[in-house]
Amino acid sequence: MLDAGPAFYLATSAFVLAGLSWCRQYWDNRSRLSVPPGPPSLPIIGSILSLGDTARPWLAFNDWRSTYGCDIVYARLLGKPVVVVNSEEVARDLFDLRSLIYSDKPQSIVCEP
Repeated sequence: MLDAGPAFYLATSAFVLAGLSWCRQYWDNRSRLSVPPGPPSLPIIGSILSLGDTARPWLAFNDWRSTYGCDIVYARLLGKPVVVVNSEEVARDLFDLRSLIYSDKPQSIVCEP
């Protein structure tokens, strides 16, 4: 039999990992909805390093507003998706005027006897 040696196993492992990484990236890009602009994120921690002072995240949110030029910013913080609304007018429009579209509450059905 042929003696494969450690170089063969290392090359095979690298090839398999690269293939799995490509498949995951392809699947994520295919299934992702369009999101507002935001800071770049790292695989596990997301955009937590972009916050700067974690005790006062609103300062980073305000910086993101000026950096990305819009009132809605998307970020992933420790694997959780976060949408930041930086404008009172936009928040009122989304949460008051369009509350039926964006709320997770079930609609109540009223039946009269």
